Amino acid sequence: MERSEDSTKLITALIGIGKTDANGNALSFTNYTPDEIETGYEKKEDWVGSVEAVGRWGKNGRHIFGIFKDDKATNPAELYQNTFRELKKLSKPNVQYKADVLLLEKVSGYEAHKVRLGDTILIKDTK
Repeated sequence: MERSEDSTKLITALIGIGKTDANGNALSFTNYTPDEIETGYEKKEDWVGSVEAVGRWGKNGRHIFGIFKDDKATNPAELYQNTFRELKKLSKPNVQYKADVLLLEKVSGYEAHKVRLGDTILIKDTK
């Protein structure tokens, strides 16, 4: 079993930018205040950040910023939610697994556990 982590595209804070209006002003959530901010995250003017991620991967305690362009959001609340959802994905390293599968069907007592090319297997990462 091999586990590899790729943190090269990792960010700890994300600026949300929406589509522009007729006057050329981009939608933002600068003046939006969410009812509740999930524990472990912070919302500042036009960005949302992960406190855990900046603690682990930040540069000298400072956020690594990214920009999220959202052309689907129609209001600041929706833009904030979409940006926050994207931050949750981007503030963790990309983890990939490579496993050699033992053909259990050939082991006595495990004949019912057949694995074929293309099957999906589950890996429990206890790290």
